[in-house]
Amino acid sequence: MNITDQSNSEVNSLAFAKTIGGARSSEIVVDNLLLLAQSFLSNSAVAFYRNGTESDLATELSPQKTTDNFGNVREEAVSLPVVRSVIKNGQPQRRTDLETKSLSESEECATTDIFLPVGGHGVLRVEPLNEDHIPSGDLSRLTQATSAATAALDRLIQDSGADEDEQQRTVEFDADSLDQVYQPKTTTDSHKAIVTQLLSLGQDYVGLDTGILTKVENSTIDIMYTVGSTTEREKETTYDISDQLCEATLNKDLLESISFADASVEDYGTHPASENSVAYIGVPVFVDGELYGTINFTSSEPRSETFDRDEHEFINLLAQRIGIEIEHQNQLLDVERYETILQAVDDPVYALDANGKFTFVNDAAEREFGYGEDVIGADPSVGMDENDIAHIQSQIDDLITTDQRSKRSEFELKSRNGEPKIVENRIALIGENEFRGTAGVLRDVTSRKERERQLASFQRAIEQGADGVAILDDEEYVYVDDTHVEMYGFDNKDQLIGSTWHTLYDDSEISRLEAEALPAVESDGHWRGQVTGQRPDGTSFPTEISLTLIDDGRIVCTARDETEQRRQQRELKLFQQAIEQAADGVAVLKDDKYTYIDKTHIEMYGFESKEELLGDSWRRLYDDAEIERFETEVFPALEADGHWRGPVTGTQPDGTTFPAELSLTIIDDGRLVCTVRDETDRKERERELELIVFKEDIYR
Repeated sequence: MNITDQSNSEVNSLAFAKTIGGARSSEIVVDNLLLLAQSFLSNSAVAFYRNGTESDLATELSPQKTTDNFGNVREEAVSLPVVRSVIKNGQPQRRTDLETKSLSESEECATTDIFLPVGGHGVLRVEPLNEDHIPSGDLSRLTQATSAATAALDRLIQDSGADEDEQQRTVEFDADSLDQVYQPKTTTDSHKAIVTQLLSLGQDYVGLDTGILTKVENSTIDIMYTVGSTTEREKETTYDISDQLCEATLNKDLLESISFADASVEDYGTHPASENSVAYIGVPVFVDGELYGTINFTSSEPRSETFDRDEHEFINLLAQRIGIEIEHQNQLLDVERYETILQAVDDPVYALDANGKFTFVNDAAEREFGYGEDVIGADPSVGMDENDIAHIQSQIDDLITTDQRSKRSEFELKSRNGEPKIVENRIALIGENEFRGTAGVLRDVTSRKERERQLASFQRAIEQGADGVAILDDEEYVYVDDTHVEMYGFDNKDQLIGSTWHTLYDDSEISRLEAEALPAVESDGHWRGQVTGQRPDGTSFPTEISLTLIDDGRIVCTARDETEQRRQQRELKLFQQAIEQAADGVAVLKDDKYTYIDKTHIEMYGFESKEELLGDSWRRLYDDAEIERFETEVFPALEADGHWRGPVTGTQPDGTTFPAELSLTIIDDGRLVCTVRDETDRKERERELELIVFKEDIYR
């Protein structure tokens, strides 16, 4: 499972190799070269300019072959110095890299044009239409293709004088060899198997005993892989460059292969390595545009013939193919390292290819959302709303067209079990020079969003509450709510933000708070007390404030306007005084126990203080018979109607009893309000009246 998908370039290159390997005309080679170039450079125009077709007086060349979109470029013709300079240099060049003064001043082709030599046959011109560069990987593959085309064109020239049977044998051998260059015949896809198979292919092609891939490290060379018969010297892993014949390759133009059929008659006849390597052909290997090392093929016996152009071209092509394989291996190792790192990341990580399909999800994604490797190859619609998918696609489009490195968004993602979660998604592009997909990191922010919702709800509650809330930093307001602002007589928050708390109090209150409140906050972390606030219009009002010191050194202040409470307290006090002076006693019970009782009630039942009854049961005030009557008659009626009134007989602590009229009412919170009137005097008057009536009846 890889973070990025693999392109079809090798498949296209293989088809190209098969076609040109058996090509019978240069037109077929050039046509297929253009087709291959456009297959992995779909946004570029491509043209081939053949060398040697110009007249003696010509100063520029027109393209022999072009892709269909080549008409979109500004000028089709290219000056002869451009073509000849590129062929002479032997490597891909941008127009701005060409050193001829007339070229640097020329406006005949775009500065983004790239020219690639096709041997001495001509140049391939590539102009990106929608971008300002060609990805390095595509340029490497294109260079490889031009080398294959060069070999095919060279073969056609050599074959022009050979008999038909010889031509056919050469065609078949070249086609099979090129086939194996692009698709080595191995039983495994391992890097070592592919490289050694390619070395064996080169060894067979040039007919030498040994094939070696080396890696240059400063003044030493490491042997990476060998095939064929190797001497003890060649089996060493590291040796000095000066001791090996590949020194010859590195001392020459790094773009050319070098060979000699018999070292004894060459300049390297006295070289230490010539004892074991008499015949030699080698070429540098480049990886990602940098010198990696060499491939070379040697034999302990001289060759009867010098190495021909086909062999040189084939070895050059082989070196390019091995360079690409090393690049590919390095990419795989990078991917494996990245995947190892990403698997260790606690947050879910995913990758999508250029078509928007999943290519990677780490273990955290499965752990948190239930989506694992089973989504590989699926699109992101898994668990997502269409509008969220469209939004993310627009973010990807922005990243492609701008210099932004990443984008962030939040959306709802349904986990595998259907549970909706709010996730934060941070997405970035994969590929520095070409868009190869996207990678993203998800973070479950459901809990954070819930906290934010609760905080917003709390904020609204604060704003709508009776208490004002403010926060001070270094004695200045950094936050005040609407209640606080209105309580102190201001119109809006901006009038207080940044101002000191001194604004809300007169001088005497400021001095008291500085002397009492602030030292207590400093030592205890909190203070609560009564203060008098001062409004801008000069009016004052009583308030209770609470000051709390929090961890970051700021002070949270809550303020409650006591004006209404003071009024209610005054009214309650007057009401209580009236009750205390009234003939009726008043009490409040909860769960059969007194929570309030007035002075009249206390005295009526023969007690000295309220504390004797508060928290105690009403049963202390009646004898057993009366208690039973309450429970069987009074309370059922009270429960049914919510109130009851009737005569009762109270019992005082000394055992004396007295008649009373009792009224019971259940209020909304479930408590029971009891009012009682002593009926002793009334009963006495009734008895006196009855006695008078009785006497009158006797004397009548």
